Amino acid sequence: MLIAPGQRNESNGRAARRVRNSAIPNGVPKTPWERIGLLRWFSVILLSMGVWCGCSQRTSVQQRQESEAAWRRVRASVRYQLATQQYAGGLTPEAIDTVEEAIALDPDAVDYYVLLARACQEHGQLSRARRTIEMATRVAPMSAEVAYTYGTIEERCQQSERALVHFERAGELDPTQVEFLIARAECLVTLERAEEGYELVAERIHDFDRDGTLETLLGRIGLLLGRDAEAAASFRIALDIIGDDDPLSEQYGLLLHRLGRHAEAIAVLKPLVDSQGGSAGGAIVRTLANSYLQTGDASKAEQVVQAHLKSHPDDAQAWLLLAKSAILTGELPTARRCADRVADLAPDHPQTHLIRGYVSSRENRLNDARRSYELALQLNPTDVLVHCLLGDVFHRLQEISRARSHYSRALQIDADCRWARRALNELDASDLFDQESGQQFSRLDP
Repeated sequence: MLIAPGQRNESNGRAARRVRNSAIPNGVPKTPWERIGLLRWFSVILLSMGVWCGCSQRTSVQQRQESEAAWRRVRASVRYQLATQQYAGGLTPEAIDTVEEAIALDPDAVDYYVLLARACQEHGQLSRARRTIEMATRVAPMSAEVAYTYGTIEERCQQSERALVHFERAGELDPTQVEFLIARAECLVTLERAEEGYELVAERIHDFDRDGTLETLLGRIGLLLGRDAEAAASFRIALDIIGDDDPLSEQYGLLLHRLGRHAEAIAVLKPLVDSQGGSAGGAIVRTLANSYLQTGDASKAEQVVQAHLKSHPDDAQAWLLLAKSAILTGELPTARRCADRVADLAPDHPQTHLIRGYVSSRENRLNDARRSYELALQLNPTDVLVHCLLGDVFHRLQEISRARSHYSRALQIDADCRWARRALNELDASDLFDQESGQQFSRLDP
């Protein structure tokens, strides 16, 4: 078969290319276009390696920065712990320096600002304390502790209205903290809004663990409001929770005496006086003795006062109580000696003349009694008891008009004075008897 010239030439070219290509090993680019594609892949690979190396470098820098920041926080925490110990130990200037170092290392830790503000406040640097707590507010605007500390600083600066705003804010942010409630209630009392403070504590008292703190606070605010009975009930609950607490027991016992609950006052105050011995305060000793007198136990009152006077010989009021005890036990010379001792210690005390007058009256030295009572009235013109005693002396001296005058004056001062009213009735009855007896006598035949 004859082959056309064009066909032959084409076939020969393909065959030649097949022969050439078959001589090139597999995997090696055979054409220029294939070689160009391979170069592109090499470029992509090289570029990728460059990017990976760059990311590795950036990751290393970031890790180093994070490690350094973590180390600074650790160092700041150590400084903060040291500053806390210094502050608790009373080394306030040192605590200020140390916590400032902590803040320099970790300026985002709000607790560090709070400690610095409190230390500055205690050190008397109130402006600096305020600036510090303002910085803390910017770092942690929703921190209840920051708001509370801000309130204490404003309170120290005598800005009670501002302090109250911060205390209220602290309570809103964290209503579980009892100190925030206490600060708010005390601030209300300072602002002469004690009624609000009382109601606030009474309303929230059951929201916290009963440790006696709020009960004590409620009782003391109650005293300010004149709610003595409610205050006594609060103190009783507080003592049941706390147990032994001398200051609270003293306050409770004094209140019971004022309420006229003398047997209860004795039960509270006697163990206190016994435990303290000669160091017991004069107020609780005198109140205990007075309670004994009010319950009719003058001998116990005398024992308590005599023991107290051994270590407090210049307590004029204790000498007066001893004089009263001596009068009730019939020891008039002792009562007069006690009155003389009071006259040396407190010459202007009206009860000195009262006791002297009473002893003179019991000894039937009526003019001496009158002079002592008149001196007592000069010091206290509205003393109902002295007016009645003078009325009795003038009645016994047969100066009826003057007796009537003093009994009438006693009733003007105290309309419920039974002694003065009974004495006036007796004087009226005596006058009526004299008139009737005189009329009957005039009818007798000579």
